[in-house]
Amino acid sequence: MAKLIALTLLGMGLALFRNHQSSYQTRLNALREVQPVELPNCNLVKGIETGSEDLEILPNGLAFISSSWKNTSDGPE
Repeated sequence: MAKLIALTLLGMGLALFRNHQSSYQTRLNALREVQPVELPNCNLVKGIETGSEDLEILPNGLAFISSSWKNTSDGPE
């Protein structure tokens, strides 16, 4: 039982000695600032300026657009 208590106290002491939060932030790049990227072949598609998230165009010209719904009404009628 004394070994278990000693091991527990040693573990708690080591946990206090080392700051785990900053260690995880460093490993996961949590504090990194992402730089904006200007892609050369991106164009604005008129009519989906609000809420469009992704546009996938198939080789046959069919386009899939994932976008949110913009409510332009004043309220329920």
